Amino acid sequence: MKPNARVGCLALFCLLAMGAWVLFGPSGLLAWSENNRLLGERQKELQQLSMQRDELNRVYILRRVLSPLSPVETMELLLDKLGKTRSNTEFLAAMSG
Repeated sequence: MKPNARVGCLALFCLLAMGAWVLFGPSGLLAWSENNRLLGERQKELQQLSMQRDELNRVYILRRVLSPLSPVETMELLLDKLGKTRSNTEFLAAMSG
C-alpha cells in the first residue's frame, strides 16, 4: 500500500470515528431527543412547584385574614366557602378573588 493511500485510509477512519462520536456520543445528536424529553419533564416539575408555591402563599394570606376572627366565625366562614367549591385549589382561588 502506498503512503498516500495509508494517509487517505487513516483520514477516512478518523472522519468516520468523529462522525460516530457526533451521532452516538454522550452529547451527540441522538442524545438530544432524550435531553429534550428530560427538559420537558423538568419544566413540568418546575411548573407544579410554582403552582404549589402560589397555593401556599394563598394559604398564608387566608390565615392572616382569619386570625382576627373568633374560632366560631372562622369555622362558619370556612364551611360556607368550602361548601361552594369542589376542590381545595378552587377554594383558594375563590378566597383570593
